[in-house]
Amino acid sequence: MPGKKSGSLFILYGCLLFLILDGCQITPADVAPTEHVSLPRPTETTAPVVDVSNAYVISEPAIRREAVLSATGAFLREADPRLSDEELSAEYTTLAFSCNCLTQPMPAMIDREDTLAVISLPDGLGLFLYDFNMGGNIPAFELSRWTVGLSVLQVSWGEDEVVVGYGTKGNDDLVRVHALLAVKDESGWRTAWLGDEAPGWWFNAVGGQLNLAPDRSLLTVSGSADGTTQVFYETEEVCRAFNVDWQRVGNTYVSVPPMPQDSVRMEWLWEVAEPSPYATLVEFVERLQVGDVDGAGALAADPDVLSTAADFGLTLSQRRYQVLGIEPEQIVFRDLQGTFVADFQPPVAEQGKWLITGIHPPGGNTSNEN
Repeated sequence: MPGKKSGSLFILYGCLLFLILDGCQITPADVAPTEHVSLPRPTETTAPVVDVSNAYVISEPAIRREAVLSATGAFLREADPRLSDEELSAEYTTLAFSCNCLTQPMPAMIDREDTLAVISLPDGLGLFLYDFNMGGNIPAFELSRWTVGLSVLQVSWGEDEVVVGYGTKGNDDLVRVHALLAVKDESGWRTAWLGDEAPGWWFNAVGGQLNLAPDRSLLTVSGSADGTTQVFYETEEVCRAFNVDWQRVGNTYVSVPPMPQDSVRMEWLWEVAEPSPYATLVEFVERLQVGDVDGAGALAADPDVLSTAADFGLTLSQRRYQVLGIEPEQIVFRDLQGTFVADFQPPVAEQGKWLITGIHPPGGNTSNEN
């Protein structure tokens, strides 16, 4: 049966071919993709760094603050070293102001020393220290966050320490001076002393000026203070100015001489008062009223001044006077019992006190000669 045998062979060959083709079946991994797939390009950072201009635009306060600090660090790190601090401050200010969203559009102020920088940020975002020696993603160190109205910045750099003085202008248009000492140890930077928290700092810091000794051993605050005497009615225009020294002791500052709170405060005020005709007149009358004739005499250019003052009753306690006018070398003052004119001569020595040359009624003899 040849036909039947040929059919069987055909079936056998078909089965063998099926098995061979099944064993050589192409898998999906061997198939080239038919669609183009976009793969992400490698980048240096996973998120772009926000620049100064865009950082200030951010509305959420916490995110904005961190973005500004990061952008500021990049700005300072990449700054052209040939630029002065003033030029760099102006460049940063322009970038920050370009957002047109600042509620406190005060300019930035930058002070650099090698790889260190102190910057006051616009919009009252604070005063910060950047130390690029520390490496890594080190955040800026906050020196103060109370910087609205900051208009003056003074920095004195030392080895692993910095003294920062600054002034903020309030709604009353008066500058308030501040100072702090920051030191660096193995754990990083820290604020060792803050003048705002020191007893007595605010005595004459409103409307005052701050002077930093080059070696940071001494801070001097010069400013007026009213209501410091009981013998004159004082105002913002008529009051004494005082120079208060703050001496460095370790990592803090203390007032020298110490600022008392008791009965000897009057004497301390005499010592720290800035020389002026009014300061001499206040001290002269106060000494007379407490019976310190010798001390009052040291403020008179002629002994007859004391006898004239006694004749006018200036030695009587509880008398309180009002200043009517102040000229460079003359003061007119009065109380309920009379009006008087005091004449003065300038100090002979530097930081010496003005001396009274005569006391007389208005229009009377300007000397003590008979």
